[in-house]
Amino acid sequence: MSEQVMKKRSAYWRDVRERIKEDILEYRWLALAIAAYYLITKMMFHAFCPMVIITGLPCPGCGMTRAALFFLTGQFERSLSLTPFILAWAVIGVYAAIMRYLAGKKSKILMPLIYLTIIGMFLFYIYRMATQFPGDPPISYTGNNFLERLIPGYRSFVLGLFE
Repeated sequence: MSEQVMKKRSAYWRDVRERIKEDILEYRWLALAIAAYYLITKMMFHAFCPMVIITGLPCPGCGMTRAALFFLTGQFERSLSLTPFILAWAVIGVYAAIMRYLAGKKSKILMPLIYLTIIGMFLFYIYRMATQFPGDPPISYTGNNFLERLIPGYRSFVLGLFE
């Protein structure tokens, strides 16, 4: 391999490392805030999702964290059984990383892909709430939520809506 090719490769990987370093520095406080929120809500409410904590109802993204953990550990069938949208988010994540770090370009289709995935998640949420709620997690009611403690009869009212 020629010295010129070696220099180009070295410069390429240096640029990749620099983009990763920039993003870590730029988003470190956001990552710390999310980690702190996670720890506090898990300790206080045994849940992460604000919708579950407040209403006891699952949100369109309920099960996404568990699905991601199953996906990352190779338990694909279990992951997809919680939400098929984990596959879409995985593809979007890989695509975004390739475009940002390896290609060093801004994608024109990334945001439309994200919007379509979010719309799909909301439509799937409506379907699951209409056909499966209250059922097995993640499409289940979580008792001892904020509104249940605040409003007498809240639980029976909410569950009565889905009979």
